Amino acid sequence: MTTTNRLQKSKKLSRNRFFYDSNNSLVLFQLPNIPLSIWIVCTIATKFVSGTAQNILGIIATLGLTIWALLEITSGVNYFRCLLGLFMLTYIIITRLF
Repeated sequence: MTTTNRLQKSKKLSRNRFFYDSNNSLVLFQLPNIPLSIWIVCTIATKFVSGTAQNILGIIATLGLTIWALLEITSGVNYFRCLLGLFMLTYIIITRLF
């Protein structure tokens, strides 16, 4: 295989890897895993309570979303999912700092 063919194949694989997993299946959406489910439930629950309970649920929701983002960054099935995790972690950090 020539260098040009290898380079073209490498570009095609990295382009495919953005939305496709290692089985060449398109992956944009998956059923929520546990950390994301915790975030969803706690975020909804904060709408029905107030005071300390609302603050605690908000912290748990943020932790759930942070864990989900870290998992996507470290073990996302494609580059899109890794980038989505990185975006969400950046968003969480910025909104919590400012």
